[in-house]
Amino acid sequence: MEGPDLSEELEGIWDLAVRESQLAAELMRRLAPLWVGRDAVGALAHEGDVEDAQAAVALRTTTTVSYGQIRDAHEALTLFPLLFARVEAGELPVE
Repeated sequence: MEGPDLSEELEGIWDLAVRESQLAAELMRRLAPLWVGRDAVGALAHEGDVEDAQAAVALRTTTTVSYGQIRDAHEALTLFPLLFARVEAGELPVE
């Protein structure tokens, strides 16, 4: 995808923003599988707590934040696959 006509400095910023989207998508691809089983019928109330804690350590954050990131990643990949593909390609910002 070709970006807009920008100065050299702004082109560098554009390129960083594209890479940021791609890296965020890569992180989501790695986090999404940690959601497995939470939506299953009969899932326990604390299903996924271990995964949340392990992800929190890897992400260097809290379990509350890691839970949200895992949930968002799962939803991005399962509910919005075409939109996610555009973020992954760097065509759209991750926000």
